[in-house]
Amino acid sequence: MIRFLGYIAAAGGGSIFLSFYNRFEFDTFTMTVHSIIAGASTWFTTLTVGRLVDRWGDLRGIWLPGNVLLFLFGVSCALLPPGHGYLVYATWPTLAGTSFALNGVAPELLAKLIPSDLQGTYQTARSFVFRLTMAIFMWPWNQ
Repeated sequence: MIRFLGYIAAAGGGSIFLSFYNRFEFDTFTMTVHSIIAGASTWFTTLTVGRLVDRWGDLRGIWLPGNVLLFLFGVSCALLPPGHGYLVYATWPTLAGTSFALNGVAPELLAKLIPSDLQGTYQTARSFVFRLTMAIFMWPWNQ
């Protein structure tokens, strides 16, 4: 269920970002700075994944925080009013970079529970469910 919620958020992520981008129309340099800051946050979060899993386990250390932060990032992008683009310097590193790192490693934490002779079937099914979710849950506000 947790992965399914992540897939729904990923399916709507492009629409959320495009509506956010159309609202602010940042220039290339500003978007590059935002990406570098979020990328640095992603890198630092990735360094802590091992400690998070050792301390709190997969569910409480990676899956739940990753999806909660991803949801909060989507809400912040959707509700950030025009003229307040400077808030991106706070929301992207704290919400986007961190959630992208945690959700990036989450599928592999689930895959470690699957026996090696079933990995191909599992990976194919996971890809199918992700693509099906992206096809069904198109987010309508960027139409």
